[in-house]
Amino acid sequence: MYGDFPHLRSLLPYDKARIKEYIPAMCSLDYDMAALNNTEFSREFTLAGGGKYCDCHYNHIAIN
Repeated sequence: MYGDFPHLRSLLPYDKARIKEYIPAMCSLDYDMAALNNTEFSREFTLAGGGKYCDCHYNHIAIN
C-alpha cells in the first residue's frame, strides 16, 4: 500500500495547537509501529522534515 496523505499537507493545525515541535518525534515512531505489525514501512518526505507532504509506503508481510 502506498499513500500520499493530503490531510498531512500542512503543519498549520499543529502550529495552532502549539505542538509543532513534537511532530518529528511522532514521525519517528512510524517505523517501529510498522515493525510491530509485520509491515515494512518507508517514506521519502515528511512535513516535519521540510517536505511538501508525507508520503508513506506500507507493505504488510504475510505470516505463513
